[in-house]
Amino acid sequence: MARINGWCYFFSKPAFFNQNDINDCCVTYDTDILLDDIARLNGCNDVERTRNFLKDNHADLVSQVENHKNEIRNNIRIGCFTSTSPNELEMWSNPYFRDDHKGFCMEYKVSEEMFFPDPMVFLKINYCDEKFDFTDVMMNLNRYCHSNHESYLYKVVCNGQKFTLFKPVSYQNENEWRVIVTKNRWKSYFDINHSDKKDFRKSIKAIYLGAESIEEPGYMEYKKYAEESCRENDIALYQMKYTEHGLAKEELI
Repeated sequence: MARINGWCYFFSKPAFFNQNDINDCCVTYDTDILLDDIARLNGCNDVERTRNFLKDNHADLVSQVENHKNEIRNNIRIGCFTSTSPNELEMWSNPYFRDDHKGFCMEYKVSEEMFFPDPMVFLKINYCDEKFDFTDVMMNLNRYCHSNHESYLYKVVCNGQKFTLFKPVSYQNENEWRVIVTKNRWKSYFDINHSDKKDFRKSIKAIYLGAESIEEPGYMEYKKYAEESCRENDIALYQMKYTEHGLAKEELI
């Protein structure tokens, strides 16, 4: 329950998701195409000049390509949500989400201000088994770095976030939606002095305590804190319990 202290929702970098699960926020790109593109931007307009340029600068150019990928990924923050009901047994049993019934679940009221202040922020995950091809995005970043022309940066910002919305078909039961916040939106979206936190207090509709949280040390203190916080902020509070048919909620507040 400590994570709701201050009522901040924490947004993460794509690299964090990819470290926890190699199938999440995963990208692929054609290194040869990107290196040839960089060579052309540096005036190599024939095969021989391109070959010599790449031979003399290969290690630095490969490093540049990798840095470009990381630069795009580091300038994005992600918040994850699901449209699945809190009564869904499978989601509670997933250790990544609700700590095997020992954690808690928050239900939110979806509002324009919090979830989609502009058209490209709140989107549903696309479940497919193909990795997102990052080649075109990185080519536009090459062009921006070479010319400093804002049209290329705009394409990077608009298309560079799409890879965060692809996960394998085996994950589709999660019914996941994501708030994607690119760096140009941080100042207007996140709380002052932060680039990864937002106070979601006024959007919380209800909190559900896991069915096995009752067995956890300090449960009574944990429950008391939840009750006080929910009363203070006009939020419904429920205790999940096992039934012969799955899960049911008991109203606490």
